[in-house]
Amino acid sequence: MWSVFEDRTWPCSRLRGHLLDSGQLYHAGLVALAWLSIGALWEVNWDPENHTDQVGRVIAETGAGDTVLVGPGVYFEHIPIPPHPLVLLSSEGPTGTTLDGSVPIEGRQGSIVYALEAHLPALTITGFTFRGGTGSVIPDIHLAGGAIALQACESCPAEIAIRNCMFEGNAAVSGWHGRGGALYIDGDAVRATVTDCVFRNNRAVSFGAHVGLHWGRAVFLRCEFDTRGEPALTGQAIRAHHTAHLRLEDCTILGGDNLVYSYSIFTITNLVELIGNRLLDQGVPSATYVNLDRYEICCSYQEVVLRDNVFIGSEGPSDVPRVRIGPEEGRVTVEGNTFVDAKVSISVNSGSDLQFTRNIVKRTPVDIVYGPGGMFGCNNIWPDSTSVRILCCDVEREHNISADPLFCGEATGDYRIAAESPCAAGNAPAGCGQIGALGIGCSQTPVERLSWGKVKHLFR
Repeated sequence: MWSVFEDRTWPCSRLRGHLLDSGQLYHAGLVALAWLSIGALWEVNWDPENHTDQVGRVIAETGAGDTVLVGPGVYFEHIPIPPHPLVLLSSEGPTGTTLDGSVPIEGRQGSIVYALEAHLPALTITGFTFRGGTGSVIPDIHLAGGAIALQACESCPAEIAIRNCMFEGNAAVSGWHGRGGALYIDGDAVRATVTDCVFRNNRAVSFGAHVGLHWGRAVFLRCEFDTRGEPALTGQAIRAHHTAHLRLEDCTILGGDNLVYSYSIFTITNLVELIGNRLLDQGVPSATYVNLDRYEICCSYQEVVLRDNVFIGSEGPSDVPRVRIGPEEGRVTVEGNTFVDAKVSISVNSGSDLQFTRNIVKRTPVDIVYGPGGMFGCNNIWPDSTSVRILCCDVEREHNISADPLFCGEATGDYRIAAESPCAAGNAPAGCGQIGALGIGCSQTPVERLSWGKVKHLFR
């Protein structure tokens, strides 16, 4: 069942008469979002007798700037997005509202939401669980976007926002092909922002088990990617191919039980920024395998920024770099990160600028092959300062130390530092400030409980 309020002359009046009476909105931000809509407000209520294509039929009737508000329930959908600005949101959030792609609809793609070679001026999707999507057929790509496939036409500006969604159990699999098991976004003029979303148990064979990106710009904020499961060939969490800009901020990537070593993030990107993320292996390494490769097609210059991230690895092949950075030419900034049981490999050519500063590097070999210039300073390399190899040319080295960083609880996953830590701002070498990604989290030097057997083993 659905209804529409058509008063386009004064959206706030229209919304006041409907939304505040319904009491169904789960977040004040949704109220503001709907109030700012320039078009009509459509409401979809779950009909147990007719729950296939309910949302899709309503969206087909929408006009520019309309908002579609979906009530709680499980809807079986494969929705083509029209070529005009649209807001799609749920009243109860992802725990109460599911868009399910497991039931085919004749004449529709397998993705739950899709637009192919389309004009997508603005699309906002908020508050859904997406499951059971099987992807859209795209020429030269075969299959992409298990849950959501958005492909903008060439040089067509598009603003895409996806918020507070759960992607679980979607797939883009066609033989050895398939991109973006949950989400695929393509377009040279696309700007996409994905916020507060969770990706679990999605699958794509060749390109991004969870997310595949091609061209454009994309930002991921406060998202969680669980890469434990059947691996893709490249990019368990995200595969970005020839994108202009990729930014991950305050995200978590979990990995660990894959039988094949596959990069969790694989990028060929002009500008890539990883800021304040947590990459945590649990078992076999996968989350901490990150490949930030050179941008070969259109631009040789690349900028890579890794700042305030935590990389926690596990045992794996010692000859395989966990964090691989290889721009052809450009600027590489690795600053304020915490690396534990990982391996870092940086290879940059002449004309590039490297800044490797204020990092905690524990049980983590670092290999740097580098052109002229650069800085390697204010790092804590523990326990073996010789685990860092810098090959070639004039890299300044100053204020580096080798001392136990005194994590608050490494055994329990707490990588904050003690107040007495040599990495704390007041204890670090002059001019360095805090070393590592996380600040002070405990007031006393952490003490590990040891059995007598462990104590004897230390002195053998």
